[in-house]
Amino acid sequence: MNLYVLLKTKLEHGIGFLKHINRFKHWTIGLLLLLYGVVSLLDVGALYVTKDVIDSLSSENRSYAALLVLTTIVSLSIVGHWASELVTTLYKTKNEENAKVVAMNSVINRSITEYESESFQRKLEFIKYNLGNTIFNFVNLLKGLFSSIVTIITLLVAIGMLTPYYSLLIVIILIIPVAIFNGYVNRSQVQIELLNSYDSIKTRYFKSIVLNKHYASEIVLYNAFSFLGGKWKRHFESVNEREYARDLKNVKLNLFINLIQVVGFMIYLSTLLMFLSATISPGELFFLITSSLLLVMTSQNIVSQVQMMFLQSDLFKTFGDAIVYKDTKAQQSSSVLPPRPREIIFKEVSFFYKNNPEYLVLKELNLTIEIGKHIALIGPNGSGKTTFYYCLLGLLKPTSGKITIDGREPHTFTDEERARLFSALFQHPIGYRGLSLLENVTLGRELDSIDSVDSFFDGQDLHSLYGGDLGGVELSGGQLQKLAVARGILAKGNILILDEPTASLDPVSEQDIVDRCLRLAKGKTLILSTHRMAITLKFDRVIVLDHGRIVEDDCPKTLLNRGSMYKRMFDTQGEVYKKLGGERA
Repeated sequence: MNLYVLLKTKLEHGIGFLKHINRFKHWTIGLLLLLYGVVSLLDVGALYVTKDVIDSLSSENRSYAALLVLTTIVSLSIVGHWASELVTTLYKTKNEENAKVVAMNSVINRSITEYESESFQRKLEFIKYNLGNTIFNFVNLLKGLFSSIVTIITLLVAIGMLTPYYSLLIVIILIIPVAIFNGYVNRSQVQIELLNSYDSIKTRYFKSIVLNKHYASEIVLYNAFSFLGGKWKRHFESVNEREYARDLKNVKLNLFINLIQVVGFMIYLSTLLMFLSATISPGELFFLITSSLLLVMTSQNIVSQVQMMFLQSDLFKTFGDAIVYKDTKAQQSSSVLPPRPREIIFKEVSFFYKNNPEYLVLKELNLTIEIGKHIALIGPNGSGKTTFYYCLLGLLKPTSGKITIDGREPHTFTDEERARLFSALFQHPIGYRGLSLLENVTLGRELDSIDSVDSFFDGQDLHSLYGGDLGGVELSGGQLQKLAVARGILAKGNILILDEPTASLDPVSEQDIVDRCLRLAKGKTLILSTHRMAITLKFDRVIVLDHGRIVEDDCPKTLLNRGSMYKRMFDTQGEVYKKLGGERA
């Protein structure tokens, strides 16, 4: 691959990134390039006219026409710089935010299995730490590179107009050697940054652990600060050692580059004085010397900009390939989902995760759920309950078989349909700081009635916070659980899914919350998983999962009257409670 094709490919990666975001229009990039190209021409023009000003002021017949032209060009250059910075600034924040929205939507459209994969988490690291300035950095590189190219071409043309052969001399003794050595220096710097990327991520990770208050009690208890802090220090020192070695090497190389520049410039200046001192004016001598210095600096900039463009475009390609360009959102059905569907059907539903295709998490499930029933889903840890929920919600697509809700498969639902039909509480309750309790419950959704929220929090230990901002309030595990239950039960969804909603609650609070849930879910379908067998007696139906299979499915009373797995689990838990109660007595 030649340099032109390589450069073209890298630029296409970056421009493709901007094009996908669909806010930073191509005309904006074109306008910026035009402005910076014009500004570069004006800057070189100002230098060229300065030659005439010097010559006119040093002659007996002074003319102020050149000075007037110089003033005009400088004024236009200042206005051009201001206009280009204005265009960049006006679009900077807006496009960064739009990029984040695109990334967020792309993340949301990922399946649960993709989102939880290690490779995708690494890509999320890139979003978190590199996305913020991607557009601004890219545009700066693009306009800087274009401006530098225009400046060099214009300067070489201007020098060639005065002394045709000296343009070639500058290229040979100044531009080429400096560009080669600067490219080597920048290449080593990029290599070190790539080597440091792993240790930098590890450094941030262990730093976040050591400084995280949620880990503090365990770190203090196990006296683990030296161990974890040592890992933080080791990765941090690895980064520092590489950077120190690189900086020391770069100092030596830069000294050598500066010596080359000095020697080359002395050769160039000596040549000018030896062969042209009698034929060029003071202004022309000033222009040739100044422009040669500007050429050297600009050529250094071009080398740095090209290498940074290569590096950045690889990051943009990573971002595009991993996050933005792939639209994994499922094809959505054209049929309309009724607000209150009639039944849910599982037909030969099986599922396995891609990282372990030999292990079926769900195995040939056949099940019909009538709308409006209250169902308890129980089973040992790892029996497939959470995966069952993910498939029902359409967050995962079954590996084989089909789930239908009035003929529609959940993974084909639109976001709006899913939010309107379902409401759920997942295993790990979340409290959103900066939102009031009411906002934590609704998350922007409609409620059946605001009175239901009032009644739910009435008498709860969260009632004193109701209506206020969580702010710095630390909620206990039980309080977070109650908040998450309210979020899952109070929305308008007709299918309610509660995954272990009482895991962090004491028995009294548990009974109270379950009673409230059953009351508020009247007329709605409620599926609740739990390891507390006593509360399942309040449900219409109990489904027992074991190793991904439905082993029992009936009303709790019927299951208790036969030698079922449900009865064994129920009796075992009851015996444990009795034994513990007897010991305390």
